[in-house]
Amino acid sequence: MAIEDRSFLQQHLSAYVDGVPLEPSVRARLEEALATNPEYARLYQTERAIAALLRQRQARLRQTAPPELLGTLRLAVHLRQRKARRRRRFLVTAGALLVTGAGLWLWMNLPIRPSPACFATALRTSLHEFQQQRLVVAKVGNIADLHSLLRRNGIPYPLTPVPQGLSRAELVGVSIRQVNGYSLPIAIYHAPEGWLMFAKAPRQAFDQQRLWLDSSIWEALHRHEWKWQSCDSTVTCAFWEQDSFVCGIATTLPPQKAKLLLHVEWQE
Repeated sequence: MAIEDRSFLQQHLSAYVDGVPLEPSVRARLEEALATNPEYARLYQTERAIAALLRQRQARLRQTAPPELLGTLRLAVHLRQRKARRRRRFLVTAGALLVTGAGLWLWMNLPIRPSPACFATALRTSLHEFQQQRLVVAKVGNIADLHSLLRRNGIPYPLTPVPQGLSRAELVGVSIRQVNGYSLPIAIYHAPEGWLMFAKAPRQAFDQQRLWLDSSIWEALHRHEWKWQSCDSTVTCAFWEQDSFVCGIATTLPPQKAKLLLHVEWQE
């Protein structure tokens, strides 16, 4: 599994290069990242080069240092080792500092992962854009066509099951919304009195910080409850969790009518 979280790599790579014992699960995860991500592999080689240069400089210092500097060198080595246990080892010679600067430049120029997108905002915005005829929608006539279109666009999970009651509404299309690098599938339904947008995403996407939700919504989901919100004067939203997926609906139906259609209890 490729590692998206750069902070994990920053935390453990120096220790791995220095031969510090790591937890088996941490070591396995790190080695998998280095094997599958070329950018991380190049950073690993840079860290190794820095460590090798430091060893060479230390060897030269031990060979050429005069006796009267022995105490000073011991103190410098002791301080460097103590500081390395807290963070990374620091280099004390001008040449080593240049190499460290190069390594830091590479580190700072690693690709930065986009900030996580708000699941609720993406759903609500899609409904507004649909009302304004600005949302790109692929028409589908049934669930089979919907799932076929999702597979062709790289969505590995179906947009089923749907809440009880929504199956009686008419499925008219699907939109795949790109939000900060994440592809969120949204099914569009038409009920006699309004429109409904239904979306779902795996819980893993939230755990990996690719998507996020407000804490008040998470509190309801952790209680295995639906969270209803009046997003504005024209849109009602609802969120729930089912089978390791976070699901959401945005609708133009009034809250009580949406509740009746979906056959769920109202919870503020």
